[in-house]
Amino acid sequence: MSASLERLSIAALSSRIARMAVSPVEVFEYFFSRFERLNRYVNAIVAVDAESARAMARAAEKRALNGSRMSALDGIPITIKDNIFVRDSTVTWGSQLYRNFRPCRDDIAIERLRSAGAVFLGTTNTPEFALNQYTDNLV
Repeated sequence: MSASLERLSIAALSSRIARMAVSPVEVFEYFFSRFERLNRYVNAIVAVDAESARAMARAAEKRALNGSRMSALDGIPITIKDNIFVRDSTVTWGSQLYRNFRPCRDDIAIERLRSAGAVFLGTTNTPEFALNQYTDNLV
């Protein structure tokens, strides 16, 4: 597997998955290992459900292997801003007030990403209540 997957466009990465030049599981593991190595320095991703993401990647791999990818996003790992409802994931809006909030439904954008087969790597940090141009919060 290429050591520079992060330099590929989504279209190029999707093309590699479609040709099975790289599997969605390999892509997920590559980006997850980067997260584990780098996030402590940048605090970009605030919540990760690795097992759920791996399951999404495995399902995308099955679809790719049998030629039934859901879309060009099928198997592509993405992150979601921490102010968008992702069912059963922590959504804090960068605020301690919501540190334990877990919505029971997805926002429509998330529904569409799920139906496209995207792999949710995690949620990314946001300014408290998404009210600033820079991220500085207690979460």
